[in-house]
Amino acid sequence: MNIHELYESKKSSPDEMIKAVKSGDVIMTGGNPVLLHKALYDHRENFRDVKMYAQFNLNGTSKDYIHSPEMMDRVSFTCTTLALHSITNIWPTDNFDQISLSFSGMERLIEKIRPNIVLLSAYPMDEDGYLNLGCNHGCTRVAIDNGARVFAQINENMYDAYTDYYRVHISEVEGLFESVNPKENPVPMNRDIGEIDKQLAAHIVERIPNGATIQLGAGGASNAVGAFLKGHRDLGVHAETIMDSMMDLIDTGVINNSKKPIFPGKSVIGFISGTPAMMSYVHNNKDVILKRLSWVNDPHVIGQLPNVVSMNAVLAADLRGQVCSESLALGNTGGIGGQLDFTEGARRSPGGQSFLVMHSSVTTRDGEKVSKITLSLPRGSVVTNPASEVMNIVTEYGVAEMWRKSAKERAQNLIRIADPEFRETLTFEAKKAGLI
Repeated sequence: MNIHELYESKKSSPDEMIKAVKSGDVIMTGGNPVLLHKALYDHRENFRDVKMYAQFNLNGTSKDYIHSPEMMDRVSFTCTTLALHSITNIWPTDNFDQISLSFSGMERLIEKIRPNIVLLSAYPMDEDGYLNLGCNHGCTRVAIDNGARVFAQINENMYDAYTDYYRVHISEVEGLFESVNPKENPVPMNRDIGEIDKQLAAHIVERIPNGATIQLGAGGASNAVGAFLKGHRDLGVHAETIMDSMMDLIDTGVINNSKKPIFPGKSVIGFISGTPAMMSYVHNNKDVILKRLSWVNDPHVIGQLPNVVSMNAVLAADLRGQVCSESLALGNTGGIGGQLDFTEGARRSPGGQSFLVMHSSVTTRDGEKVSKITLSLPRGSVVTNPASEVMNIVTEYGVAEMWRKSAKERAQNLIRIADPEFRETLTFEAKKAGLI
């Protein structure tokens, strides 16, 4: 039987495939297979206590199906990273939860929970019999490697990413169906560049050498850094994902990956979750390669690259240098993602630098202006980056160097980059606490 005959023999319907789900099953999902999620909802009376896992929380129509009130005692859903704009009305609920985990450990989690079913979307089969798992695969390949049954929605509206790992052979698929769905907007990893973001970026760009390998996290400041790098030369990319601002840098040759000892000539990433323009850019683009996420985000791998410059947005910092990026007080606002991986990786890199960026202050909904640098983090906050790992903290007022600094020096450096309105109070509190 050739691959095309094999493909035809696997065809089924979402309703037929979901009959495989039994009470107590563990499901891994990725790529947003909407019609498989709908079938799961439609057949909910046939099972209970099913556990579903994903790298990111669900969005759009899939979110409506899985987090509907009717699914509360049927399916529990757990992810590692929350998309900020899409948490409304689903957190907290009885069937929604989160695991605090760095991206480098995501695949070890899957190996531990051992899903027995994978629901995924894939790009149409290529001439060698492979289905591409696209830009936002959700690490489903690891579950497949561990023996999970595979049910696929074949969707030509997906993006065909260049990868040697995130694909599945037709022989590994138990059931599939073809469905051309309207594209739902992906989770935006970028935001508009504001004036404060430009000021933040200016402090960092001047510290990035030619030939550096860069990782830019989500947010306006990261896009600002990308926009200001047009005068640099021979930059490389090794990152969990890629920002819109990098497209122009690749096209103009600023990013050519010529100085990287690992995969020279290629921008290396673990997944894509950005704007439609970014998704379209990586479609069939062999200049950008998706590698196994646990390898991309391994601090030991990152540390083998010289002059790594890592930049990630944070929520708050205290005067000891502890940084909160995923949960301020008792709220839930995101996840660790790859931040700690690249903070540590940049520290290991010869000539490496890590920058954790934030606005110095914020105005609350009540109109109160508060400092994002405080004596101690708000009660209940999750410490994402321990003080021992932090190299540099950046606000619009400058860079506070933290690596190998004493407790006194850290507090003083942070006060210098705080909003001027709060520096006197922070100094008073630091002296009263014995920090300076």
